[in-house]
Amino acid sequence: MKKENIKHVAILLCFASIVSVFAACSKEAQNNGAETSSESTVYVPSEFKTEKEKFYTDENGKLYYREDSEADGYELVTDENGVTVVDKDGNMIQKVTDADGNEATRPVSFPTFINEGNTIACQQFVISLPDGWASSGNVNLMFRNETEGKQINYSFVEKGVKNYMTTAENIAFLKESLKPMTEDGTAVIEEGTAQVAGRDAVKLTVETKDANPSYMEVYYVETEKGTMTFTCICKPADKGFDFNAILNTIQYRIQ
Repeated sequence: MKKENIKHVAILLCFASIVSVFAACSKEAQNNGAETSSESTVYVPSEFKTEKEKFYTDENGKLYYREDSEADGYELVTDENGVTVVDKDGNMIQKVTDADGNEATRPVSFPTFINEGNTIACQQFVISLPDGWASSGNVNLMFRNETEGKQINYSFVEKGVKNYMTTAENIAFLKESLKPMTEDGTAVIEEGTAQVAGRDAVKLTVETKDANPSYMEVYYVETEKGTMTFTCICKPADKGFDFNAILNTIQYRIQ
């Protein structure tokens, strides 16, 4: 196979996430009128040390959030496990004081995710990662086991945003793009159904058998607000790995 085709395959294997990145970026631009700032991504409360950091904990372990313009932040509403609570729109909730000095709350946009130990909270769900796995991300979220060479890319695209594609459209595009390889036997695509943490999902597996063999499982979960996409990537030799065991720890925050 030509070198150009190998590169093309590598890009296609991340296609499900890439399409979502474009749509998410479009949504971000619509909301903010600017590119996404690196300061709106990943924050580990226990590691914050500067005034610009947005999340921090007090001596009692309560989680606080502050805007760039605020010297001090406001406490966030959390559940009994210390995980941030979100409202019906997926926003974090801050405890504030109104003009009359009464206790009140206000919504705050959720970052890409908050790392709370092995528990990762994002706007759409909370997930528990096994030991050896770490999280990172900017517009989208990624879970990775660096030692084993396995990763899960997560993206969420709201319905109605620019570049939004349904699950069927995503799969059709990917199949069409890989058609030359499926016809010559260097790629195998299988489509089926699965469960992700109790919800119905469409599962797509793609395995390439060219000079750079690769394996990918993609899980599409439709919600009322948009599509959640989990792209699981590993070496072909590890394709028996149970990615779903990790995904099944998800606790959904949206319908």
